[in-house]
Amino acid sequence: AHMSYQLLHEMEEWEEDTDVLVHHLPIVGCAFRKVWRSEELGRNKAEMVPAIHLVVNQKVRNLDEAPRVTHEVFLYPQEIEERMRTGTFIECDLPCPSGEDGADGDDDAPQMFLEQHRFMDLDEDGYKEPYIVTVHKDSSKVVRVVANFKMDDVVYDEKRITRIPKGQYFVKYSFIPD
Repeated sequence: AHMSYQLLHEMEEWEEDTDVLVHHLPIVGCAFRKVWRSEELGRNKAEMVPAIHLVVNQKVRNLDEAPRVTHEVFLYPQEIEERMRTGTFIECDLPCPSGEDGADGDDDAPQMFLEQHRFMDLDEDGYKEPYIVTVHKDSSKVVRVVANFKMDDVVYDEKRITRIPKGQYFVKYSFIPD
């Protein structure tokens, strides 16, 4: 009952997003839903992600096994500013949107960020840990790096870390299963 309340009352976008998702399925064949905790809103959020905006290697059997999943995220200047003010993004100067989407000179046009759910060895211990790295596409500036695992989930043996499972934010919906 708590989950139903959360989906229908706290996550206002869930119902409309689901309508869009089920209309995409027969046309495109698959769609994705991203579910995460929004620091700006102070609640869980869900977003339908069209397959064209989620990039994975074509040989990947499923998202759990993908070493890198990239979500192309479009944010308006106000959303970027809010993320900087809440500390979700580092504060930095980003250029105006490029002209490739007809947005040249439009200060209110959305900008593309590449949110990569990937493995990186930042502590240089020879083992890649799961992180989420967000990059501003036009400037290639990294605006956010955050761990994509919980310390409680890290698996050890007597000598060292043996496995760190990554957090999974994306759910795949297929029209006709393979």
